[in-house]
Amino acid sequence: MSETLKLPPRYYDIVLVIKEMTKEKGYAPSWQEIATALAVKFPTLQSRMEKLKEWGVISWKPNSLRTTHLTGLAIEEDYTCAPNARMGSPKYKEKDSPGKTVTQPDLQKNVVTVPLNTVS
Repeated sequence: MSETLKLPPRYYDIVLVIKEMTKEKGYAPSWQEIATALAVKFPTLQSRMEKLKEWGVISWKPNSLRTTHLTGLAIEEDYTCAPNARMGSPKYKEKDSPGKTVTQPDLQKNVVTVPLNTVS
């Protein structure tokens, strides 16, 4: 049985966007399209993409457009590393905003196995 890599929610979201946009369009999204879909600035996405590549989750051909692909590594979202990441700022704390109802995401494991794409 292979190990599953646990990704922080913001990195996991990138993987989901790549997977969905590739499935929808039939080709890989540009990094600008990914940044726009996630409402993040391009430099922020760039650093996260480099980290995902370092972890072996994604790969791409240098100096080529739309070659980003998922490697097929089994991943899952890890809510414990950034429990408030889906509620806006990671610095957000429930106690800092009295009267607000905070809903935590379902802690059931959400495992996604991404099929291996080949790049010719």
